[in-house]
Amino acid sequence: MSTQEYNHYVAKTAITRGIIDGTPAIALCGEDVLPEHQGRNAIPNAEVAHRRLETCPDCKDLYDLLAEKEALREKERQIRQRIEERRHALAMRREGVDA
Repeated sequence: MSTQEYNHYVAKTAITRGIIDGTPAIALCGEDVLPEHQGRNAIPNAEVAHRRLETCPDCKDLYDLLAEKEALREKERQIRQRIEERRHALAMRREGVDA
């Protein structure tokens, strides 16, 4: 464990499992984290962070990179779809049918 406590990015299922049976979860940064229910100390309406701690900078950087990767993946999917649509339109023109 690190010397400074942080809120880490951890899968929701791992958090639930950790709260129920005490199983440590692995944070995005690779650190073992033992999720705990905060009860009165929980931040109201907070989906992820249950304590008022700084977010782990390594987890945040990795999460941002994963989000960028997902955005690039979506952009690639859109480009492939446009290519396929253009190929289809060209094939239709070659056959003498206007698309």
